[in-house]
Amino acid sequence: MMFGSGAALVITLSAIIYYLASCFAAFRFSRLRQPSTVLFQPPVTIVKPLHGAEATTYAALESFCLQAYPAFQIVFSVRSATDPAVSVVEQLILNYPLLDLALVVCDHTWGANHKVNNMANALPRAKYPIIVFADSDIWVQPDYLTRVLQPLQEHRVGMVTTMYRTRPSGWMAAFEALATSTEFFPSVLLARQLEGMAFAFGATVVIRREVLDAFGGLPQIANYLADDFKIGECTAKAGFEVVLSEHVVDHGLTTRGIKALLQHQLRWARGNRFSRPWGTLGLLFTYGTISSSLFFLLTHGSSIALRLLLITWGLRYVLGWMVGVQLLRDEPATRLLWLAPLRDLVSFLIWLASWFGSEVDWNNRHLLLSNGGRITERTSAMVPNLPR
Repeated sequence: MMFGSGAALVITLSAIIYYLASCFAAFRFSRLRQPSTVLFQPPVTIVKPLHGAEATTYAALESFCLQAYPAFQIVFSVRSATDPAVSVVEQLILNYPLLDLALVVCDHTWGANHKVNNMANALPRAKYPIIVFADSDIWVQPDYLTRVLQPLQEHRVGMVTTMYRTRPSGWMAAFEALATSTEFFPSVLLARQLEGMAFAFGATVVIRREVLDAFGGLPQIANYLADDFKIGECTAKAGFEVVLSEHVVDHGLTTRGIKALLQHQLRWARGNRFSRPWGTLGLLFTYGTISSSLFFLLTHGSSIALRLLLITWGLRYVLGWMVGVQLLRDEPATRLLWLAPLRDLVSFLIWLASWFGSEVDWNNRHLLLSNGGRITERTSAMVPNLPR
């Protein structure tokens, strides 16, 4: 009992420090303003890797067609002509005949990550030396390209990435998104404050072609699950700066039930565990609402435990409000912030589960993770025959 309460106390105190440091990092980031320099609007190629289509796919892709920007090209890429996304892209091409839109259908495989395969297969059609990769479920505003490209005025900057707020489809999607805006992005801002950016997000990856060439191109990351993390890491290792833009995009999220939530979150957690095992282990010291509640129970509601619980929960809400509500203006965070402790509990249980097993499901594919976050597809031939 003494060991358990002592461990809970240590984790609670660590979480308090973490919450305070993250609040400071969020405050510093919120004060950032892009320097007022000559407007930078070079021609760019937007690459959209696609797989399947939702009811909102057309609207999300169309938002990229509506850019108030002088010169841009969009290359959509799929692996199969029978993919439902093909008809969506064909409709866009029909509706916007004056835009430079292209569809690439190619099943060439560079690695086990089919999203990266689509990205790499689109590059031969890219006309311009600056590439913008963005996931298919991202919405942007007409000033998006102008806003995210400004940091590239500095040649030392090789990549720009963005945070995102969520457009949830249903209550379960909103509950899943609550962790992104109030739990994940606070840790991102703290990591940026302490050690700089060496990772990116699939919501937006703006990268110079020369940077891709410097680290060997997309085939270098085609066998990794966390491709956005790896492309940022490779850029930083190549000697270029990765910048987190102050611009925020929108992310569409459809979560069909608790099983889908757990499957998606477990894939993300296991991917992090294999990509950054020590960083993933350190997350234990960020679950302050869990540890403070446990300390309160183990000490039978002692006065010091009650004070720590109130402080910890209070800071957790302040941090969620600063990042999720004020900075990101995230609708799920604004509406469901009161559920943050429950969402923390779900995240903690998923974190525990991530340490057991190495298999994840992604787009109806079963993938096996290995050191560094590398993936291989698990086929039926790999499953041993069990005695009947």
